[in-house]
Amino acid sequence: MQTLEEKTLRRVNEQVRGHVATQKHLFLTDSSSKKAQIGHQMIELRNASPKRMQLAGRISGLAFKTLHRFR
Repeated sequence: MQTLEEKTLRRVNEQVRGHVATQKHLFLTDSSSKKAQIGHQMIELRNASPKRMQLAGRISGLAFKTLHRFR
């Protein structure tokens, strides 16, 4: 007799079997936006404004991005 945990694990394994998670990578660029898939990896190059590129990797860039979403 299987416990509830064993039944749940078996059910999850049956659902997951055969499915491979795709890794997604996003890079900001000053050229045009493009998407490419290599194996199970999706690579997206997204066009960004010069102001956004200048602030990337800084706390001020994070604040700019947050304010941009709320407008």
